[in-house]
Amino acid sequence: MLMDTANEPYDFLNDIVISYENTPVEINLHPFIRMSASFSLDALTGKANNRLAIVFPRRFQSPVLIAVLSGLGLLKDKHEVVTLDNISIKMKQQILLNGCLVEYAGKNTSTDQIIVNCKDGKSMIPFKAVKMLEIVHSEKQLCKLGELSNACFSAGNSNILNTLLNVNGNNIIRPVQNVMLISKVSETEKQINKMLINHTKALEIFHWGKVTSDGEVTTLSSYQLETSPVALIASDFFRSSYYLGNYPGKTGAVIFDGLSGFVNNLQVVDDEILANNIPAIVVLDHSEIEMIEQLEFRNFRFLHLNKSNINLSDSTSTVSKNSVYYQIQRAINNFSEMEINVQKCEFPLVKQAMDYIQEIERVIDRNNAQINDILNKIIFNVLEFSRMIRVPTDARMKELLGELNILDQQLIQAGIWIPEELRVLFSSLLDLLRKIDINKFNKKKHKIAILKERLQDSDDWENIALVVHRKNESDKCREFWGDSITHKNGANISFYTVSEIAESDLSYSPTEIIVCGWLGYEKMTKIIRSYFSSKITLLLYPYEMKWFDHAKQRWSREENCTIRYTDFPQATIKAIKETKIESHNATMEEFNELDDFELRINNLSYSPYLVASGGKTEAVQAKLVCFTEEQFSFYTASYGLHVVTDLLIRNTEQREIPKKTVDELNEGDYVLFWDSDNDIIRDIADMALKKNGLYYHRARAASWRDALITKYEEAGHDLNKLFQLLRMHGCIRHIATVRNWLFNEGIIGPGNYSDLAVIAKATEDEQLAAELPLISESISQLRSAHLQAASYLQKSMLTEVKGRIGKNSSKAEKSIVFNLEGLGQIQILEVEEIRGEWLNIGINWTNRLLRKEGIIWQE
Repeated sequence: MLMDTANEPYDFLNDIVISYENTPVEINLHPFIRMSASFSLDALTGKANNRLAIVFPRRFQSPVLIAVLSGLGLLKDKHEVVTLDNISIKMKQQILLNGCLVEYAGKNTSTDQIIVNCKDGKSMIPFKAVKMLEIVHSEKQLCKLGELSNACFSAGNSNILNTLLNVNGNNIIRPVQNVMLISKVSETEKQINKMLINHTKALEIFHWGKVTSDGEVTTLSSYQLETSPVALIASDFFRSSYYLGNYPGKTGAVIFDGLSGFVNNLQVVDDEILANNIPAIVVLDHSEIEMIEQLEFRNFRFLHLNKSNINLSDSTSTVSKNSVYYQIQRAINNFSEMEINVQKCEFPLVKQAMDYIQEIERVIDRNNAQINDILNKIIFNVLEFSRMIRVPTDARMKELLGELNILDQQLIQAGIWIPEELRVLFSSLLDLLRKIDINKFNKKKHKIAILKERLQDSDDWENIALVVHRKNESDKCREFWGDSITHKNGANISFYTVSEIAESDLSYSPTEIIVCGWLGYEKMTKIIRSYFSSKITLLLYPYEMKWFDHAKQRWSREENCTIRYTDFPQATIKAIKETKIESHNATMEEFNELDDFELRINNLSYSPYLVASGGKTEAVQAKLVCFTEEQFSFYTASYGLHVVTDLLIRNTEQREIPKKTVDELNEGDYVLFWDSDNDIIRDIADMALKKNGLYYHRARAASWRDALITKYEEAGHDLNKLFQLLRMHGCIRHIATVRNWLFNEGIIGPGNYSDLAVIAKATEDEQLAAELPLISESISQLRSAHLQAASYLQKSMLTEVKGRIGKNSSKAEKSIVFNLEGLGQIQILEVEEIRGEWLNIGINWTNRLLRKEGIIWQE
């Protein structure tokens, strides 16, 4: 067993059973989860290299599970023991005893009892019955004697931590260090609220906290606790950085939920985590394998769930849908059994058109913008028809003829600037495209005919998923096929976009995916690595086979990569299965041409916004984000978007509407836009402040930052000089926190009053020093106003979108537009795609919503 290669057996893992709340299914640790936890514990207890990467087909909730188990292991390895003798609590101090709020009234060491006051009297509790004891602050009423008695003396009240970790039952243990999980806070909270560890909520097995934007901690308990949490959740790398800087030595391990955030925040990873020798555990998906060189370079070990490890760890099995592991296991099984079949199709006119395009590609002048624009528009139409699995409407065919006539006129206008050879090729290509009519889509080996035959032979329509290139195409296909073919059981055909498959939680997994054609390397890779199904069938024309052959070699190179510095079996990939067809063996030169062609097609719709290297237009690096309703944006690294996914999908109202950068954004997120470049929360807050005559707080609350910026400018814009000056005057914050104070306009004020006092001393601003209490009051007023604004906006949105957005409804809307009194039009769009590469974009086109004119590979 691969499990035997861990340095320690960690026997307490054998005693753990996991279930979901309100479900009867209890199960021991999944073999690969147990294996992952053991190697993680090796890393964070110093028994092995403290840098570990764990690769799942799809990780789902595995980072949360690994964080819980790592927290238990760290607590077992490093803890303080609390006994009746060494507790030091002030009289009448509120305490949380076994989950009951009581008031401390003393102790009797001779009888080994703790004395507490309840709402209806005094109680003396044997210390051996105390499972949990925490100092708290609360406005709630004290519990009653009966509630306390039940919590201390009812059956099954043994201390789960002491039992699991084999600690003396008469002792209470407290953490020395914590485990930090960098992940989505709301999703993690949801998981630990419903996940049971040996019949106890993961949220309650030990204390959890979340890191605020200034690096402080708020507890996830309903009480304000003084004890440090065992596990922390940070929603982004900057919060984790601020916390690590504010509390050096407190974190025993950092667990990363996914690799994209790791790679995009290497400075934080290197300077704040790895440089301080904090154990780092990255849990990633197969879809992130191409980024692992960043981990190799940093000497990470790899535990890769490949097919060899699946066999060694007995990880292939069937589990109930109620199991905690259902999604993880479904992905493992689909990965293990994966096969890709290719169904060769024919569309002679489109094949001829692609031949002409390839000839034009060889002779065209890339510097002639007009001719390249004509070619790009032709390519757009050809690729549209090559992926079509429905008969186009008469209106679309008339539109095509009109477009071809316009292109003909543009060629004539280009005149002498087009070489004769190129003119002949273009004319022949346009004449060929005019011959495409509706009848051509009904030929025997066309994709429509092959798909119709395939569906007619199937008794299992509801378990076949058809993938098309964009959302509006799935709606048209659904209408076409609903009229064209009827299943004997009345089942409907399911159509998906690539994003919908990639976002799937695998609660539904079809027996087969049928893809309408070649959608580009990135999209096809997403389909395969979604593990949505174990069988994928591609409907391809001969020229699409070239792209497929090319992709096979790239997939093989990526998944058979040699992972250096690893103690575990290396990545493998099961051979891709194909139907018996002739395979096109492309040369390396052809592969390079295919790469270049696909890259240009990918950027075709966005070429007006791209700036060539060395161009005169001012440009910045930005990433492309595609939204519903044919809209898109280019976002720079630091720009924050208001994300309302949790509010709309999970009805989770939050204190603040979170902002995410493009690297923190996820496909499927819902993003809020409105008719202004201003911050919507700030504008709502300002409206309320002005209405109540309190707007003067805005300027007064900003005076601390004005003083800090002035001193920063005096220091020659040298952040290190400013940081050292603040340190000299008692600042205990990290340099990253100071950077945040300067440049993050979303921060209303520093963490607390003592920070304000330090800034006043360091900046030598007399007015700031004289008005500290007033400025502190203004900061509090603004924070309150912003919280009320966020609450108002969220309630308004919930009223507007009720019943209009929902992941599981075929009628759900992908965008919402409504008006909010005093603010104008509000628009909510769903993220369909986030492109991975940084593009050189004209600065005037960044961080704003744009509309697509034409789409090739994008959904």
